[in-house]
Amino acid sequence: MKVLARAGVAALEGRSEEAVILYREAIDLYDQARFRFSAALTRLLALTLLPGEPAVADWEAEARSFFEFVKSPPLLSLMDAAVASRAGQQA
Repeated sequence: MKVLARAGVAALEGRSEEAVILYREAIDLYDQARFRFSAALTRLLALTLLPGEPAVADWEAEARSFFEFVKSPPLLSLMDAAVASRAGQQA
């Protein structure tokens, strides 16, 4: 999905506002297609690449809920690391 790649590039280049818009677009597309796993991974990716961005903070709960539902300890560990990184950015 091109929009997801563009979001990642924007995040890595420090264009946070653009990245948030593009991640939101990708998540909306995944949600419309009922690709819950891809939507959750995209939320995790945004949380990881944009640790200081308040606009993505509310995405944690939904992604975590899905990773708990599918019983994925590795993805939950990645979520915990992303949340810890966010906490470090905000401290």
